[in-house]
Amino acid sequence: ASHLAALADTSLTAADVMTPEPVTVAESAPIREASRLMLDHHLKRLPVINEAGQLSGIVSRVNLLRTVAAPGIPGVEDGHSPESESASAPVARIMTKDVPAVQENAPVSHLVNVIISTRLNRAVVVDANQRPVGVVSDAELIERVTPEARPGLVATLVRSLPLLHGSDETQELARHAHGKTAKDFMQEDYVQASRDEAIGAVLKRMLDRQKKIAVLVDEDGRLAGMVDRRDLLAALA
Repeated sequence: ASHLAALADTSLTAADVMTPEPVTVAESAPIREASRLMLDHHLKRLPVINEAGQLSGIVSRVNLLRTVAAPGIPGVEDGHSPESESASAPVARIMTKDVPAVQENAPVSHLVNVIISTRLNRAVVVDANQRPVGVVSDAELIERVTPEARPGLVATLVRSLPLLHGSDETQELARHAHGKTAKDFMQEDYVQASRDEAIGAVLKRMLDRQKKIAVLVDEDGRLAGMVDRRDLLAALA
């Protein structure tokens, strides 16, 4: 709480630090349209609005990938676009209804609390009629607050990182990183796939293990490349 003191003293509101005119998608829009919007605008998430233009949910890249990777959807096995009922289903069917949102006039200190309380690391800014008017991520917030408030904000956001809430051994490693090598910090639990493996199979393993990337190897087991969620969404859109 002490780290938020500088933010509490500032006159900045959510409207001052948000990215205005957010890209949104209608509840009734087909899932395929949400995929295209994300790819075209390089976004990971989209606010979802109802017929009145009010915020009703949020849809993420993972929501979309889980849909196209669902059992029985044609095209996933061979990597082609799934022209199926699921791809044409409305976004409302897969959106998350619990959205981190704040009013335009919310003080930045409240905005920070909302952002760090969600795994999305961002909040949707709405007007008095609950219509989305902007979006703020943790990185954007750091860039846009006053220099005086920035150290306290960074400290607050860093404290919310999973690394600093792990075991005593994890915290000790974070404090004494000097002299360590890549091997000391690497994750051995990652998704590895052959570069010739079907897209659907790779995607399923990534989703099942909650991994954002897959490392691709050639027939000799040597590094050949890497794919992430955006690559897979583009291939399946």
